[in-house]
Amino acid sequence: MRTAVVCAILGVAIAGASAAPASASRVDRASARTFLADATTYVRISVSRRLRLETAVHGFIEHLESFCPGALGHAPAPIVEHAVGAPPPKAATEGTPAQRSTSRIFLTMALGELRVVGYAPIRAPALAFANELTHLHWTKPVIAYTVANFSQSILATLALSPPDFCADARASAAIGFAAAPAEATQFAEASSAATTLANKGRSLIEIANMVRPFLAKRGLNTLARFRRLWTHAKSLLQISDATVFRLERTVFRPHPERRAIHIRLRRAKQA
Repeated sequence: MRTAVVCAILGVAIAGASAAPASASRVDRASARTFLADATTYVRISVSRRLRLETAVHGFIEHLESFCPGALGHAPAPIVEHAVGAPPPKAATEGTPAQRSTSRIFLTMALGELRVVGYAPIRAPALAFANELTHLHWTKPVIAYTVANFSQSILATLALSPPDFCADARASAAIGFAAAPAEATQFAEASSAATTLANKGRSLIEIANMVRPFLAKRGLNTLARFRRLWTHAKSLLQISDATVFRLERTVFRPHPERRAIHIRLRRAKQA
């Protein structure tokens, strides 16, 4: 009798041990299916709104070109890598440390607003997608961590409220770019934090590839369709180098009239 009871207990324990991986696998499979379905919907909507996305991004730069071109023309021009956290180049000695810091704040501010503007035409689906990701469960810590960072980066960006770039740039110019207004600094810090979250994680297509092992045959077909969609969407959901360089030229290149005045003053001093 005792032997039978022991065997029964062992049988339950073994059954429980074998059921745990199966349960974990079901969790990952369900989350993978949901992730891929939601990601496909999000990307499909983004592609369908291509024109509005492109117009929003270029419209922001055109606004700066119209209302405050060269607003930072007399401030040290920072490199993009420095603005997003990389160390400054050794040759970056133009201006005072305070002026260089101000330039980095404004470039980070401009890039942050560019991301906010880029999300505007797809704000509702982006918010829905990011919130849905927070409800998924994974047994693989690396996937859980990556998906969480991706979701948080979207939510953090959507929560940003940009101040008036031109007004803040003029206010800083009035004091020789010795400092940036508090609201500009706060926005730049929040934008930088959102960017850091995004840089910790991986792109949407990389996450889709990470969950591939949990997809059944039908899911693999959906993944193939998602990959095709992503080739059209990635340029819309990521800021291109060309756009960043155009933004830099707009705000850091001296306005033609200011440049002419600066040249005349310099010649007058030399005379």
